[in-house]
Amino acid sequence: MAENKNAWDIWVADVPFENSDGHKIRPVIILEDSDDSVQVVQMMMLTTHTPRLGEYALRYWRESGLHRPTTARISKIIDLPQDSFSYKIGTLNSDDIEEIYRLLTTLNTHGENTQ
Repeated sequence: MAENKNAWDIWVADVPFENSDGHKIRPVIILEDSDDSVQVVQMMMLTTHTPRLGEYALRYWRESGLHRPTTARISKIIDLPQDSFSYKIGTLNSDDIEEIYRLLTTLNTHGENTQ
């Protein structure tokens, strides 16, 4: 039986590239679990630059189970099939959840494309 995926959990998933064939194993934040796919926020491992528009640098990345400073790509919400997920890393800190939720609301209010 597959482990439940709850909102704000961080999982390792096989994520397809946007503009080419191929894929990469990377951490993702679960937003919603459904019968056939899971809606996620794709995350990027970044250590040298500040977040750009539509991105958020996790403040509590270590406490969430990540091994290096990580930026969530809030403006890139994608759907992945259930079989794309390998294992759970952890769960976001409530302060990071609050900030990501605020940014998601702001992006949606201003008409940014999150699909």
